[in-house]
Amino acid sequence: MILSQIAEKAIRYSSSINAAFKALLTGKSYGAETQGPAAPEAKPQLTHEQKAKQDKIM
Repeated sequence: MILSQIAEKAIRYSSSINAAFKALLTGKSYGAETQGPAAPEAKPQLTHEQKAKQDKIM
């Protein structure tokens, strides 16, 4: 279980700590399943009208 406060920076292994370290050090899987942070969501793109309005302000 990963605390919600650190979930976006944490990696979870569903194995023993020994198998997890072995996988980290060798880059090979020893039956451990990993779960990492989700990819960041894409930022919404401005429309042409919004870009023009922003350029006027700047």
